[in-house]
Amino acid sequence: MKDRNARFTTILLVVACFALPNIAKAGQTPSNVNVVNTPDVNVVNTQTAPAFVRDVDNGARQPFTVTGTSFVWGNGISDAPINITTVREGKRLVVEQVSVTAIMEPVPNQKVFAWIETTNGTTVFRYYFGGNDLGGDPQEFVGSSQLKSYADGGTVVRMVTHRTTAMGAGRVDVTLSGYLIDLP
Repeated sequence: MKDRNARFTTILLVVACFALPNIAKAGQTPSNVNVVNTPDVNVVNTQTAPAFVRDVDNGARQPFTVTGTSFVWGNGISDAPINITTVREGKRLVVEQVSVTAIMEPVPNQKVFAWIETTNGTTVFRYYFGGNDLGGDPQEFVGSSQLKSYADGGTVVRMVTHRTTAMGAGRVDVTLSGYLIDLP
């Protein structure tokens, strides 16, 4: 009998806890809210004077993408240089994305990293990034990086992929993208 009374009391308390907040809410009446001192905003965006939302509207930018493949890895060779492009005179290449895939015979403790070489005037700039080992047979490394690198007209843009163990044959695929701009 005591269990029955205790259960009944518990159920009654739970119902009361959920019902009372709703009863309290029911007595409230909504009120209006006035917002004052709001400024007038006038946006002008016509067909003849559109608002620019991205810099791609800039006609001076010419999209640029190139892919290169190198089959130069063999026994005793660590570096796989690829001359990607020669920048045309009167232009500047802005490199924004570089991706590298390296495929080779499996070697324990193999590491791969790459760098891009660009020339701005007489200074050579190198931007390094590492490759992630996807494993498997053949062993595959993938690396990709966003960057800002500049190459002036008449200079060669070059990718170099380096492996730490110069054993076995291998291949490297490189993709580079960005845009060209006209120089004054």
